[in-house]
Amino acid sequence: MRLASPWTDHAIVQHSKQIVLWGWCDTPRVRVDATLGSSKATGAAGYDGRFELRLPPLPIGGPLELRVVASSGEECVCRDILVGEVWLISGQSNVEFPLKTFDENDPLAQTDLYLSEGGVDDMLRVFTVPRDGLATTNTRVGGSTPEWKYSNAENAPDFTAVGAWFGLYLRKRLEGIPVGIIHCSWGGTFIWTWMSRSALSSIPSGRELLEIDDPVVRDAEYWDRFPVPYNYNECPDEILQEARRSKKFTYHGYPPFSWYSPHKLYDTMLKTVIPYGIRGFIWYQGAEDADWPKDYLPYYERLVALVKDWRYQWAQGEDFPCICLQLASWCAPDNDGWCTIQDDERKLCLELPNVYSCAINDTNHGEPDNNHQHDKQPIGYRLAQVALGEVYKLQDVTPAGPLLTKVTKEPDGRHLRLHFKYANGLHARDGQPLRTFQVADENGTWHDANATVDGETILLDAPGIQSPVAARYNWQARLPQGNLVNSADFPALTFTQKV
Repeated sequence: MRLASPWTDHAIVQHSKQIVLWGWCDTPRVRVDATLGSSKATGAAGYDGRFELRLPPLPIGGPLELRVVASSGEECVCRDILVGEVWLISGQSNVEFPLKTFDENDPLAQTDLYLSEGGVDDMLRVFTVPRDGLATTNTRVGGSTPEWKYSNAENAPDFTAVGAWFGLYLRKRLEGIPVGIIHCSWGGTFIWTWMSRSALSSIPSGRELLEIDDPVVRDAEYWDRFPVPYNYNECPDEILQEARRSKKFTYHGYPPFSWYSPHKLYDTMLKTVIPYGIRGFIWYQGAEDADWPKDYLPYYERLVALVKDWRYQWAQGEDFPCICLQLASWCAPDNDGWCTIQDDERKLCLELPNVYSCAINDTNHGEPDNNHQHDKQPIGYRLAQVALGEVYKLQDVTPAGPLLTKVTKEPDGRHLRLHFKYANGLHARDGQPLRTFQVADENGTWHDANATVDGETILLDAPGIQSPVAARYNWQARLPQGNLVNSADFPALTFTQKV
């Protein structure tokens, strides 16, 4: 018998939610009994040996022992299991970025700072889904055995820095409650590889990807139409050998069945932790999609589909929280792609319930040309504030910076009024006039606008523009200079919005 990859010693399970336990028996069609503390369930393995049991919810506590026994005599035991809060964090390289950084002996590594701030904590644990871009759809992570790890000096250097800081700040405020972080990311990946096939099939831009990619996967002759790729990156050796031997290549110039293929990392990585119980998920991605119109123009459609589908796959519905972090404008391409995706991440909060965001444009701390900011502490803190304010409903927390909700036109026709969420105490961070606000005229041309705080709104006026039709803020490809913040000094999210 073996259990699904998240079920190991030291696991943290989500409290007050049904506990889904699954695995495989060597013998098919046998009875399976599971006990975790006072929670028990019985089921049966199918013809393929797979079983899935649903145990009643448990209150916060532990440590507990999980015992799973089959009528064939097979047995699995997991020890030191806690019951608390569990979050998934997923995306690309800025999620993957560890506390020790990507560079050996980096003086800017944050491991020591993290540990000194309270990171030695047996009730904070991290589970990292190993990279897996193999061709087949796996039910277990291939090639490695992941496990839940305590937050301590031995394990912390390899933790996702953003996820670790997020978990640490949750632990500080959710006193006595264990916190678990499930980390599932891969640097340089597009959104489509984290979407299920069914999610891609549900939207036009997804179906277009599948129409291109499917012949590549199924028809060897199709591969010969593509040029030899220059950079194989980290493709598994067996696939590289086959690609070189047969001269077969795939979509976007990457080897067959690569992690860049549509739904690939959903199948081989994310699916291995579904439907393990979690409170919600953090999505920090989009940089890879920002370079070309073919990728950033349909990004919003894909982002909505991803959130809806993950909620469906976890069987949680619209009350399943998602924190979609707005990209920071570091090393952004000189086009509208980066800002477009930033605004997509804002709009998502308005379209879907229980989706939240925050801005981090002000957190690069002297690294304007580094897309992998070393200081992940303020990012983890911002994410924790969103969760503490919106999900855990702590009244003394401001969840995020000003988030535009609508633009209205004043009776004189010349002025636009901007309405925000999290708008308490609007002001300019540096005491200077508000910057980077613009309005569009009826021809779609953008003009700089004067911005004035009026209560919890902003009033815009562009000299000479009699009938503005839209407003935008911080719409700059690199190093935006916007200075609007709220009482918590959290920055406003980048936006563009029609009246």
